[in-house]
Amino acid sequence: MAVDYFTKGSITGCAKSQIALGNCYYSGYGVPQSYDKAIYMYQRAIDHGSAQAYSCLGSCYLLGHGVPMDEYKAVAFLQKGADKGDATSQVCLASCYQQGKGVVKNDQKAFYWFKKAAMQGHPDAQCMLGMCYRYGIGVEKDYRRAIRHLRRAARKGDLTAITELQEMGETL
Repeated sequence: MAVDYFTKGSITGCAKSQIALGNCYYSGYGVPQSYDKAIYMYQRAIDHGSAQAYSCLGSCYLLGHGVPMDEYKAVAFLQKGADKGDATSQVCLASCYQQGKGVVKNDQKAFYWFKKAAMQGHPDAQCMLGMCYRYGIGVEKDYRRAIRHLRRAARKGDLTAITELQEMGETL
């Protein structure tokens, strides 16, 4: 069972195993669901140098899962992960800037972080970057760049990107 392997890896200090085990606890996959245990595992992964674990912990604070909902703490965790290069943290942080969650709304900063994550191939970021270019959110409108980034996301199965391309009369 996968949980057994994640548990063994976690004991040895493997941050990837700690995140995977945390995700199992978070969702109740193979173990009883427990946000407390998930948060504990994410924190251990951070202690072992994982940038990815910051996005997991930040999401817990954004949603109030296992901790009191706190957009400011969420952004602090997401910022640390984003600064360390974690694409998921970058996408989540960009969304916070776009929506004004835990930070002052800032479309230019949202664009910046979407672009950083898109450069790493993150499909959600590629889609959002394409939409920024299409609608001029945080950047000047650029139809060609919008299509380029939306196609990259669509080729990875992003349904929003596919819909945007269809609305624009474009194909994959």
